[in-house]
Amino acid sequence: MFIGPKSVHLIAVWIQTHQVDLTHLLLPQNNIGDEGLAQLAPALAMSTSIVCVDLSQNGLTPKSSRSLASFIALNHSIVDLNLGSFSGAQRNRFGRESGNAIAYAL
Repeated sequence: MFIGPKSVHLIAVWIQTHQVDLTHLLLPQNNIGDEGLAQLAPALAMSTSIVCVDLSQNGLTPKSSRSLASFIALNHSIVDLNLGSFSGAQRNRFGRESGNAIAYAL
């Protein structure tokens, strides 16, 4: 069972509206896709407690570059970001554009 992009919106809203010390957001293999990351990025950008984010195997593509770069540039608490991928339908498919955007955000 996958969370998917529609359900990840609820997670994003929860992160933004609850002042809790959530330190790890582990969402591997949940098929959130570019749409889900676009919804999650603003919440990650404003979080001050999350230090670890796992978005591996979520079907992310170069379309996610802007969302990735935005939260990486604004968030100063994340020290562990997993965007890894293995073969399969859900693998993240980043290209040079994504790598350049992430590097610039850092």
